[in-house]
Amino acid sequence: MENDYTVKNGQKNWGSIWTYGFSPDEGKFKIFAVQSTGDYLTLIASFTTEKKWVQEIVQNFNPEIILMKGEFVFDTSTTATASSFNPEGVKVEEYKLTKVK
Repeated sequence: MENDYTVKNGQKNWGSIWTYGFSPDEGKFKIFAVQSTGDYLTLIASFTTEKKWVQEIVQNFNPEIILMKGEFVFDTSTTATASSFNPEGVKVEEYKLTKVK
């Protein structure tokens, strides 16, 4: 389980809760996320290499209905690159992440 928060002007705000399960038959993680807005996401994900996590946001765990794709590449122990792709595989955004503490 994972809880996400943002801190803005010194105030901590809850953003979402993520729960993870692993399917040994598929070799993939199934993820359910509830947002503070009441929306939810279902994802299917896996490590495709030792340093690359790939996930698909799908409709109600249906792998045939992909809404968005994402990947995290762990460049070093303190940096990562997060990329988002539309359902056709076109990159729509990219972020560089750095561990602060």
